[in-house]
Amino acid sequence: MQVRYPLAFDESSPALEATPSSRGPGSKTPMPPMDLADVPHEYLCPIAHDVMRDAVSTCDGHTYERRSIESWLAENSTSPVTGLPLANKTLIPNHNIRKLIYDSGILSQLGPDVGADPAEKDFRSDVCCEVVRSE
Repeated sequence: MQVRYPLAFDESSPALEATPSSRGPGSKTPMPPMDLADVPHEYLCPIAHDVMRDAVSTCDGHTYERRSIESWLAENSTSPVTGLPLANKTLIPNHNIRKLIYDSGILSQLGPDVGADPAEKDFRSDVCCEVVRSE
């Protein structure tokens, strides 16, 4: 079985092989449309108020959509959540929340990421590692 975890999740990148009983992307079972009000708040970026497709954390531990926090940090050196100064502007991929969001199947119910830059997505998928397990 092959397991791939893309660097940035979206509805077109099948990261896991779907089984008929799974309810995530690639599933054979149709999922009803979802409203953002039904999405767990942990999956929403506190800046954009949308589901995070490329979740990253700042040095204070808060998680954001990459594009949103990059725009914020281009003009600010404080946390958007607390308003306190950040020690640095390093962004760390939050693989745990990305996997939870992807496995929930929410992205396939919400539609495409209209703000995504296609060249950026290709670059990120090129640098992603693949984990292959032999059965």
